[in-house]
Amino acid sequence: MSTVALEIGSQAKGAHGTYTIAEKLHRDNVWRGANTQTNTNVIVKTAPESLLRNERNMLTRFRDVPTLRRLLNEVQDPPLLLLEFEPAGQGC
Repeated sequence: MSTVALEIGSQAKGAHGTYTIAEKLHRDNVWRGANTQTNTNVIVKTAPESLLRNERNMLTRFRDVPTLRRLLNEVQDPPLLLLEFEPAGQGC
């Protein structure tokens, strides 16, 4: 169960858009990306599929909790979650 290796400039296509990886935020599993159509920043998360599935289920279940980032999109290949991006100091 390994995570997907991403690199700056790579692209991922989800059901609601295409995203370009822009910056590594934490280790090799949390990145900042941008929707190529709207130029909106997103958090891109990669992990073993079972962990992503669990996180997706929890984010969906608790989508009305304002202190959790919203799940915006998913990518199947490679498996990624795309979450709303909050600049430092503006989040919860």
